[in-house]
Amino acid sequence: MSDESAPPHKYAVSTADFVRFLEAKTTDSPCPGCQTRVWTVVGSASNGMSYRLVTNLRDGPAATHFSTLAIYCNECGYIRTHWARKVREWVDENPQQAEIEFEEAPKDDSE
Repeated sequence: MSDESAPPHKYAVSTADFVRFLEAKTTDSPCPGCQTRVWTVVGSASNGMSYRLVTNLRDGPAATHFSTLAIYCNECGYIRTHWARKVREWVDENPQQAEIEFEEAPKDDSE
């Protein structure tokens, strides 16, 4: 069971930020399995966060883990991962630009 109120992990990123990273770094990469270009981010629609896949590494001098973020091919299911630390660093260095909303000018702006 997950605690939705817990603070995010230091390598956590939103789905939108992961997509920005992918667009900046991988520019329309085809799937190596089937060559299609339709990918889906592994994440949560309810909170807008990408899921981190955590792999335990046990064969070194001390047990540790490795966090990745993933996308999968919509055609063949191939899973591609990216190191979560690198994605988080890129997101921190490239913050989302705020979108400016303009109000519509009045129809009679002769005043």
